[in-house]
Amino acid sequence: MSDTFVFNHHSLPFESSQAANHAIPNFLKICIDARVSVGLETILVDKSIDNNWFQVELSNGYCWHEWFEQNKRNDQFKDEIRVFRRITTNSLFKAEDIGGDLELFDVRETGTGNNYSALRASAWYESPLCSFPTCSLWETNPLEICIETLTDTGELVENEMQLLNIFSVAIWDSVKNELVEKRNERIATGRILWAQREELFPFLNFCGKTSPQLQHWSHGENIFQQVKKALTVLNTYAKRIRAKTVNGYSHQQLRELGLNHGVSGESATVSQNRKLRKEREFYLPDGRLVFFENHIKLSNGFRIHFYPEPQNGIINIGHIGHHLRLR
Repeated sequence: MSDTFVFNHHSLPFESSQAANHAIPNFLKICIDARVSVGLETILVDKSIDNNWFQVELSNGYCWHEWFEQNKRNDQFKDEIRVFRRITTNSLFKAEDIGGDLELFDVRETGTGNNYSALRASAWYESPLCSFPTCSLWETNPLEICIETLTDTGELVENEMQLLNIFSVAIWDSVKNELVEKRNERIATGRILWAQREELFPFLNFCGKTSPQLQHWSHGENIFQQVKKALTVLNTYAKRIRAKTVNGYSHQQLRELGLNHGVSGESATVSQNRKLRKEREFYLPDGRLVFFENHIKLSNGFRIHFYPEPQNGIINIGHIGHHLRLR
């Protein structure tokens, strides 16, 4: 699976501008969550349609540009407008990507037998599609496709495959966790995690010595998998704090989001001991030195110390490693 979320422009147009306006907010919410939760960037795969995709028609005579102009100052769509600006137009298929043999890779939707460039991109890069629910075809998940390739001997080979087609918030919610798991599987090293931390965990700040702790990770795959899952839950929690769907911070809320490890604050023995407390103090990005008493208890004595800032919708990570001293 790549880091792209393919916008299925073939699912346009709508029958009316009213139907398009009704569907757009949910479409953009899915795009937002795809980027935040899974690290997927939404793209339009055909530059020949429009270089910045503002002129793509939502319905007859009604383009994305007009929707944008109507809503760009609407606070209700502030986040949606932000992600709208991020959606890029890209020709995914390049000769260097596939050795110049693109003509040997073709995709047909099995029900209609039609070729669609978005489905072709989705199949090649193993990326999900994001479609508008404009007809029964694009309200189908998964989509059944047939991939045609040529062997070195010139033989045409056909293989059937299914594409993940996201056309509603409900479908997205049902597959998101699986996509997060696949994303985490691709993060094979701490160095990769560190390099992609802003895309993977946009609501976490990494403080203290977390940079060398992750980039020079040498504590085994099992603990690293636990770290990735715990950071994913912390990022989701920070996102919900920011969206005001949860209030403040509590260990219980973190557990309810799927954290399957113990979490607690420090005991009085630690918090009241100057030397032990100092070992758990880290600087925030704004220069404040704070006590990171909250910690997640991973296997084999490993800990993730964090400091939530509910007022900012941010969780700061101060330590990822062995248990800090208790005496």
